[in-house]
Amino acid sequence: MPSITIQRTAHYEILLPEGKPKGIWMCLHGYGQLAERFVRRLKPLQDAGYMVIAPEGLNRFYWEGYSGKVAATWMTKHDRLNEIKDYVNYLDLLFDKINQDYPGLEWDTLGFSQGVTTLARWIAMGKIQPKSINLWAGHFPEDLDMVKYGHKFEGIPQTWLAGDEDQFLNDKIIQEHQDFLYSIGLKPKLIRFKGGHDIYRETLRGIIR
Repeated sequence: MPSITIQRTAHYEILLPEGKPKGIWMCLHGYGQLAERFVRRLKPLQDAGYMVIAPEGLNRFYWEGYSGKVAATWMTKHDRLNEIKDYVNYLDLLFDKINQDYPGLEWDTLGFSQGVTTLARWIAMGKIQPKSINLWAGHFPEDLDMVKYGHKFEGIPQTWLAGDEDQFLNDKIIQEHQDFLYSIGLKPKLIRFKGGHDIYRETLRGIIR
């Protein structure tokens, strides 16, 4: 399929703490969310003294029908390699901008649901070398070439969080995915929490204590 590269506008949300930030959390939303709504779940990070950056996926659509609630997604299966390349470039540009505006701060990362896959690919293919990787209610991409990119994850503390009522992550799926993570050299700390497919503030507070 022929294609051209264009320039376009991307949206992100930012939460600033009172005073100088302790560091920066880059947080990637899940399928069907918008940054402005997603970032509200992340206020405990701001309350703890961190800056929070929540970029929004480049693809938007109507959640139901042809009008009403608008949602965003990071990619679809259509032209997927170009979509991955586009969001990696987008996140790198945002990373550069925030580093220029707020130099010298360390970055933690969090991906929720579809944002887990997006975050993993960005760390592998992009510029960021985060202080921590937090994978919340999502799957690490099984097609990521860990022979090529595995070194990008070495030495970085990793956490995988899953709710005990998550409709997408039952015990069998969690065990199978944990086995897969171990097979590719990743050994994230598994945190199970009470709740479904969502970010809960008390659980979020727990990982920053």
